[in-house]
Amino acid sequence: MILREGQNPEDVEEVIRALGGSEDTRVVREFFGGRREVEWPIGDDLKLVQGEDGTSHCRYVQVLGDDEDDVLAAIESCEESLRPWSYEDLIRFYDLASGSEEGPHAVLRLALGAPPSPDDDFVARVLKSLGSSDPEIRDAGVLAAATYALSAFVPRLSELASSDADPEVRDTARATLEAYAGAGLT
Repeated sequence: MILREGQNPEDVEEVIRALGGSEDTRVVREFFGGRREVEWPIGDDLKLVQGEDGTSHCRYVQVLGDDEDDVLAAIESCEESLRPWSYEDLIRFYDLASGSEEGPHAVLRLALGAPPSPDDDFVARVLKSLGSSDPEIRDAGVLAAATYALSAFVPRLSELASSDADPEVRDTARATLEAYAGAGLT
């Protein structure tokens, strides 16, 4: 779930506490690229992850667990209380931001808010980003492609890794392809 701008972090913590999360058991993690996450165990088999992406600066909440009913109930509680952006909103924001200064952020927000099994709408927009004339949007597209190892992205990532004019895009595409190779996709 991608949280709306201006959402108070205390609101998220309040929802997590209402679901049974405790400050005593939370785990804070810092990741490469400035991403930060706080993991809150809820009971024995459920975790809520509150994070902020270091590149797009968007904040998100993920619900993880093995019992689908528990996960869906926690997601429903979070959505009721936090009113995150819907996937349809993120698609619309991407389409409106295409070619603008907000373009790279819209790509990354879409990647963070995509469904667990990405659909054709997501794939088409990431491919569009990978083919953008703007190197910042291409780079964001590579990062979006890195969130889901999909064979549909391999040809375009290979092109970017070998011949993109921007060295940052080339390097990010190479690193993404290496990760894909580790997942058996290249």
